[in-house]
Amino acid sequence: MFSVEDVKDILQLLPPPQSNTGSLPSLVPSASGLGLVTLQQLQFQFQSRMTKETQRIPLLSLTLDLDVDQDVVLQLVRTQRTIALLSGDSRIIITESERQSIHEELYSLITHGLVSKSDFAKKKDIDTESLSFLLSESEEIVDIGEYVCSASYEHKISETLEDGLRRSLKETQSVDFAPTDFISKDTPGSSSMSLQPPSMFFVLRILDRVLRAPDLAENFYLHEREDSIRCTPKRLLEQEGEAVVRDLQTGNLVFLEISQFRNRFIYTTPRHIAQYFETSPDVEVIDSYAISKVWASSLGDECRQTLDRDGVVNVRQRLTVLPPDVGDRVRQQVEQFVFNLVQKPDTELHRVGEYWFTEDGYINHKDRILSIAAADANFQWQQLTDSPEKEVKFSLSNITTAITDNEPVLRALVQERSVEKAAEECFWNTVSNRESENEAEFSISWNERVVLRTYVYNQGLDAVGDQKLRDQLAELFAAYAQKELIPDAITKARSNGLMMSRKTRKNVQKLESRLSTEKMDTSTIVIAVNKFNKKQSIEAPGASSLEESKKTMVLDMTRRMQKQKKSDGPVLFLTLVVLLFAKHHPGVVYATGKFAPKLLKQLKSVLEPVQYEQLEKWKEAAKTGTLSAEDRDEMKKIAEV
Repeated sequence: MFSVEDVKDILQLLPPPQSNTGSLPSLVPSASGLGLVTLQQLQFQFQSRMTKETQRIPLLSLTLDLDVDQDVVLQLVRTQRTIALLSGDSRIIITESERQSIHEELYSLITHGLVSKSDFAKKKDIDTESLSFLLSESEEIVDIGEYVCSASYEHKISETLEDGLRRSLKETQSVDFAPTDFISKDTPGSSSMSLQPPSMFFVLRILDRVLRAPDLAENFYLHEREDSIRCTPKRLLEQEGEAVVRDLQTGNLVFLEISQFRNRFIYTTPRHIAQYFETSPDVEVIDSYAISKVWASSLGDECRQTLDRDGVVNVRQRLTVLPPDVGDRVRQQVEQFVFNLVQKPDTELHRVGEYWFTEDGYINHKDRILSIAAADANFQWQQLTDSPEKEVKFSLSNITTAITDNEPVLRALVQERSVEKAAEECFWNTVSNRESENEAEFSISWNERVVLRTYVYNQGLDAVGDQKLRDQLAELFAAYAQKELIPDAITKARSNGLMMSRKTRKNVQKLESRLSTEKMDTSTIVIAVNKFNKKQSIEAPGASSLEESKKTMVLDMTRRMQKQKKSDGPVLFLTLVVLLFAKHHPGVVYATGKFAPKLLKQLKSVLEPVQYEQLEKWKEAAKTGTLSAEDRDEMKKIAEV
């Protein structure tokens, strides 16, 4: 007999179970270390528990029941996975009945869709080795990394793809395949598991294999989208492309953005598509757009008719069929293309902004702008009558303001630099014409009031024989001309609106400045007047004009004599002496009453003694205020002779 210590020593000599290789020794030590159990007996007990029990058995409980170490029990599970599995934490043993249920559910799921290994193991609480063993029991398993499905499910996808592709070819329609199309709507059985859709890569892999079939190969274009794969028959794209080109050729389609065409027909590059359109005689490629020449030609005919009728057309308004996102450069090129269709060899068109003009239309609309400029010039000119200090100025804004809102053509045309320049030129020409007219009227007034009188008075001075008297009268006339004659003429011209010309105002201002700042004699008066006349383009008066002016002055003095009051004896006598001097000498003398006696002496040599003696008497009577009515009448008669 062996003692307990002897048994323990013998058990220590036995080799440990080979857990990694799955083999156990034929004799297995008990957990208490007091006995041995044969492997056959241990396996029988384990199998009996696994096949009879329906609930999960804790590892610790089974270890105690079998009286072996936990490693031995784990080794039994690993070597007999057909009847037992381990929980996720390896602490619970799953018996055969539940193991079979898990197996059936797993295989049911993978025939209907893609199953996540980790999700299934977690929800069924089995370890990964147990799941791997379950999956290894069939050769029909398709392992896709984290996911798994059956070969039948993969075949089902393949059939679905193939059927869809063949139907697509038959109907010449695109077909979309989404991964979500390949999972069952309802989870099979009573499983709480949710099936996962296959990945896009998985579907593409199967699709690639399906497309290798002779009748499907090279017949589709694939486009992987965000959530699906679109398979388009090449023939469909060809038909659609041909339909688009036909629409462009017939004008049913005005334009097409080539990049959008490429997005729709994904089989080629933008350049190849452009070349595709360029080969069509009825399609014009402009930048990234294909334009219908039929539409452009129709638009050109419409523009031509409008031009023939109105002389102007807004082609940009007729390009509203082009979407807003079409760039200005493309619009301009389309406009230029239509312009080339409308332009004729014998007809020149003017392009201003978005408007086209015929020659006559351009001239007519331009003339309307010029008439507005002329009207503005006349309006500003008229304002000078009430406000002569204002300046006439050309302002484009005045013209644009005068153009009504329902005249957009004129608004566009006036912005053209050449038209603006022509309008400004017309404005100043109008002002210049008004100034010329005003200067001519001023010249007439100035000539009568200043030039002729200055010449006539100077002729009178030259006729005075007495040098001293001539100098005195010259000084008197210079003062009169500087303070009265010229200023009064300027005042009269200003009040009559004869100084609206810029040139006249400028020259008068200089003359007034000189008259007000320096004392002038007859010589400087004549020089100043002549200089002013030259600037005003006023010519020196001729002999006939001077003679006519003298006659007018004489008649004026004669009429004044007829209106003299009784108290105006000295003035009456002075006027008579000046008149008599004018009748016997060139010019007219400007004199005041104190110079009348001296002028009378100048007449002694040309008057009859009796007449001269009578004049001496009237001189004394005028001085003393004793001129009788008869004397006055006689003096007036002499003046009229």
